[in-house]
Amino acid sequence: PDLDLEASDLKDFISSVNKMNLLEKSLEEKNSMLVARLREDRKSQLLSKKGSLMYKRFPVFDPDQLFDRIHPYLKFFWKKPFVICCLLLMASSGCILLYHWREVLEGVLAIYSFHGQNAHSVFILWITVLTVIALHEFAHGLTCKNFGGHVHEIGFLLLFFQPCMYCNVNDAYAFTNKRHKLYTVFAG
Repeated sequence: PDLDLEASDLKDFISSVNKMNLLEKSLEEKNSMLVARLREDRKSQLLSKKGSLMYKRFPVFDPDQLFDRIHPYLKFFWKKPFVICCLLLMASSGCILLYHWREVLEGVLAIYSFHGQNAHSVFILWITVLTVIALHEFAHGLTCKNFGGHVHEIGFLLLFFQPCMYCNVNDAYAFTNKRHKLYTVFAG
């Protein structure tokens, strides 16, 4: 209280402390900063062609408008009775899998050994796998859309030389409700 401070000195001090992230920010400020950073990252990713051989993205399309069109018809997916029904089905599937473990293991080994498989059955297997993976990624994106996020990128990536599909749901990090973030992560 005995110090004579000028307003400019106080503003400089607050500015320097703020740059060092030593001031507590409100949840709104944190979310708006995170959304701004995600937008900048998205722009820089689209503008740069850089990438590591261990992690390289290949965006295919922007599904945001598609998700806007189909989301109203799929809102029942996020209703409590549907979620409970799905959880019960997954639990019963897990029990059946454990009970018939040997048969399932033999079947999987037979499929992936490709012994006695013709080109048509291998083609059907790959189409089935890609369809299931695409539906999985769409589930992440549509769940993000359901809770107010935007999804502007879906595509393929190489992760340690392993081909994968991805759906960029970075907007989920800005959700204030932690359950919505978790729903987006576990939606697939």
